[in-house]
Formats: sequence, structure tokens, C-alpha cells
Amino acid sequence: MNTTTLKSVFKAVYGMPIASYMKEYRMKLASNMLLQEDKSISEIAAAVGYKSQSKFTSAFRDIYFRYYLLHIRNKYPIQMHLQTLEIIGFKESVKKSNT
Repeated sequence: MNTTTLKSVFKAVYGMPIASYMKEYRMKLASNMLLQEDKSISEIAAAVGYKSQSKFTSAFRDIYFRYYLLHIRNKYPIQMHLQTLEIIGFKESVKKSNT
């Protein structure tokens, strides 16, 4: 099977590109490790395949910020979301999502 066919079949089955699926999978593994293991963030980043802690942190924030927004938007008014996100340190993400 050539790569183009693999990519299109994968996306049809899983609803997302292979790279996105792998990123989410790695972040789920990392999330479980953060909750259950006594390891540093750099150790967890390396364990899920990231050489750079900053790239890992950015990917983790990207995935879980998106899940946070999807879950919370249905429950509370948008202004409350923006205030909460600013409090927990997502000011840059809030500014980007508002533009």
C-alpha cells in the first residue's frame, strides 16, 4: 500500500490524519503518566517521544486546551471561559482564539 492510500484510509477510519492521531495518543499516554507516575515532565516528554520539553509542553497544551474548550463551552457563558483561561495562564491562546 502506498503512503497516499494509507493516509486516506486511515483518515476515513479514524476521522483524522495519522500525525494528529499519534499526537493525541502520545498526549493521552503522557497525561496518564503525569497522574500515576513520579517522573519529571522532561522524563515523561522523552518517554512519549519528545526530545524537547518545550515542544512537548506546547503539544500537551494544544491538545488539552482544545478538550477543555469543547467540554466547557456547552456549560458556561463564554465570558466565564475567557476569565478562567486567563487565570490559568492561557492568555496567548485566548487572544489567538478571539481573533
